[in-house]
Amino acid sequence: MLIRIKIEKKQFEEVYQELRLRGWTLNKISQKIGTNIKNSLYMGYTLNQESFIKLEKLFGRKIPHQEIQLESFESFEFPKKQQVAELAGIILGDGSIWIIKKKTGGNVYALNITISYNLNFDYINYVKSLMHSIFGDNFHSYDKPKQKIIELRIYSNKLLEELSKIGMHAGNKVENQVSVPNWIKKSEKFSIACLRGLVDTDGSIYSPKSRHQVYINFSNKSKLLLNDFKVMCRKLLIQTSGISSSNLYIYDQLNVKKFINTIKPFKWGQFLNRNKEYKDFLIE
Repeated sequence: MLIRIKIEKKQFEEVYQELRLRGWTLNKISQKIGTNIKNSLYMGYTLNQESFIKLEKLFGRKIPHQEIQLESFESFEFPKKQQVAELAGIILGDGSIWIIKKKTGGNVYALNITISYNLNFDYINYVKSLMHSIFGDNFHSYDKPKQKIIELRIYSNKLLEELSKIGMHAGNKVENQVSVPNWIKKSEKFSIACLRGLVDTDGSIYSPKSRHQVYINFSNKSKLLLNDFKVMCRKLLIQTSGISSSNLYIYDQLNVKKFINTIKPFKWGQFLNRNKEYKDFLIE
């Protein structure tokens, strides 16, 4: 078991405010204790024990806290639940599973999710929170402003073994023609969660300039994945177009509304932010 330290938000804010009065900025505190405390302060993430000890030493007195036991990846097993089904959709869309040979011998195993700034930082924080609910703090975040992306990554041999057990395999997704794991497709609630992950990464919600309507597009180079998207929609009684090249669409307005009401994609909120005139679309 791994031990992580949880500090209540109000308590953490009091600690930070006192340190700030002494001239300590968030960046300086993070450098001093060896971890980025912004996620802990603002999003409630736990701290590792070593960083917490350094924080208490910097603060000068005991900080009320809670010790939380987390499973290490040596004993980690994926529970088949909605959060994991949504993560599977995100991985199938914007993720990759690596096995890289090291020059010194052996392999590096990693799960990587790349999120564009175009999806905005609210969605980035949403995916971080989703990963945190599954993995705790056992992932790294790499901000790459020049490329306008953020990468969320986990290095673990054991994790990749467990991903394989739930139908998520390493390698090139196009060459492998990836598909949705059967345990997701057999369940309505898991299908809904997975469709959300898929449309929020490889999908789009848009309105053509020529008409006052809303369309949904899903684009992917895996024919199997496109077909799985279509099949999962059909089981939810949502009619899609046929598959054309690497795309399929939802044009019929009743089906568009049903998809949005059922799946609740994050991108719908982004669409409304850009198109205020559609705020009553779902209730018309």
